[in-house]
Amino acid sequence: MINNLEKGCSILSKEEIMEYISSAALRSQNVKLDTYSFLVGMAYEIKKRPLDAQTLEELSSIANKNSIS
Repeated sequence: MINNLEKGCSILSKEEIMEYISSAALRSQNVKLDTYSFLVGMAYEIKKRPLDAQTLEELSSIANKNSIS
């Protein structure tokens, strides 16, 4: 699931993804990499800016792939 996110989302690096997941784990938060709304919220929180249409499309595709896995 993390590999799908790393390879499928052009604006997020592996380091940013892992840092976010680590912080979420420390706060005992659920990480749902198979949910579009979670991925959008995560990317927005990491980048601190609105996401463009291409990124939203990438995140939708990633959520679909991760929900099948």
